[in-house]
Amino acid sequence: EGRTPNNTVNPDALDFYYSGLQLYADSFRENGSIVSAREALRAAVELEPEFSEAWSALVKAGIYWSSGPLARDKTAFIRQLERDIQRALELNPFDPSLHAALVSWHARTTLDLDLAHHHLAEAERLAPNAVDTLLAGGTYFWVIGAGDKSIELYLRAQRQDPLNTPLKFSVAQRQ
Repeated sequence: EGRTPNNTVNPDALDFYYSGLQLYADSFRENGSIVSAREALRAAVELEPEFSEAWSALVKAGIYWSSGPLARDKTAFIRQLERDIQRALELNPFDPSLHAALVSWHARTTLDLDLAHHHLAEAERLAPNAVDTLLAGGTYFWVIGAGDKSIELYLRAQRQDPLNTPLKFSVAQRQ
């Protein structure tokens, strides 16, 4: 429910979406570009405004980028990201990875721990054992000062995704 059937999506939008996902994945390596990923994902949603997965990916890339060097105008970037979040939630309120990303956004950026907890509960309801959900829980519990619970969730995520280098770094950092 809430997912866009691939057979109804403009093929060019799909190309931009998959390019954006690849660029986003590459952003964790030195040859990746989060800026290029966001540009490709933005092109996908401009071509296909109802493409919920592209909106979700655009939001996740924006949240990732919001903790690093941003566009020249941080206020405008944050306002646009908040509009993107609203649109992604409108199109697919049942996307557990979107809710998981919003845990970090609210726990670390807007500092709204009640909203962070709400999105964590939604992610846990929709996909309790997904790596994204476990990481979101780890982030939430770290922010509220429950370090042992945070590490427990990060270690569970690491057992499910043992080759995830950024996750290994997060586990080490919390330990």
